[in-house]
Amino acid sequence: MVELVTELLHAALPVVPLDKGVSSANTGNAFLDLLPLLSVAPCALTLQLQWKYGRRLDCFVFSIGFALAVIYHYLHLHPEGIAAAQLLGLPGPTWRGLDILCAQALIARTVGHVLNVQSTVGKVISNLAFPVANLTYAHLLANGVLTLAFASKVLLVVLLATVAAKAVLEGWSTLPKYCSRRGPQTVACFALGFAFFPLPELLPRHYWLFHTLWHIFLARGYQLLYQQLEGLPDGQQQLDGADAFSPVRRPTKEGTKPRHAAAVATAASGWVQSLLQPYRRFLQYQHQHLSDTLLSSKAE
Repeated sequence: MVELVTELLHAALPVVPLDKGVSSANTGNAFLDLLPLLSVAPCALTLQLQWKYGRRLDCFVFSIGFALAVIYHYLHLHPEGIAAAQLLGLPGPTWRGLDILCAQALIARTVGHVLNVQSTVGKVISNLAFPVANLTYAHLLANGVLTLAFASKVLLVVLLATVAAKAVLEGWSTLPKYCSRRGPQTVACFALGFAFFPLPELLPRHYWLFHTLWHIFLARGYQLLYQQLEGLPDGQQQLDGADAFSPVRRPTKEGTKPRHAAAVATAASGWVQSLLQPYRRFLQYQHQHLSDTLLSSKAE
């Protein structure tokens, strides 16, 4: 049965060529090469939130994306690179193709949630247009090959079509309202994540850093987003604290504007500091190790 499923997947999925930033990603340092895999863990917070608040379908499809990311980055640890890796009869590049298609499909679905798309046309576009368009193009027009660049263009078209469907069929007045504090933080996290994502193509030896940051900022962005979405129906908002999922009242506008910029800056600064802490410790360890080595060589 497993062999049959893998054969069907192998036949149905297009070949996604490995980019330079992926094929030359391993540094030889076990700690650095492991970071992209470890940084997938924060995404589980969004799965927990979706399950707790009854988003069963979202939890299911996001769990598939989570599992594919874990498998892909596990295979990336292969000593000879992702191209030489294999799992369940499928080669590493095929698992990477699955990861890419699933991740981008989830982004398209998420934009539908961001806009609160309710029309049937809008839901079909945000949930089905991306995979159908890519698979159709790859198998009918590109001899079974799908590049990341083309898939990204399709994603952009799907996102614009989703926005257009929302505007034409439902109107801008039906857009949800987001927290004035958490909304900008969410946008900033997604923007930073997408800014880091293509950088390994320019600096392949730093794939471990940029892809780790991509995971962390995307995970935080998703968490902030779905916390707000769960607060919208009853006018409540999810805020950080001891219980990150406890609904509380949306803060009133009176007396909050003068502190808005400072609150956002403080929150962003604390988040960035927490992100950089593991790397600081690693650099401090390397510095101390180098100093000890130099001292011992001088003593000899």
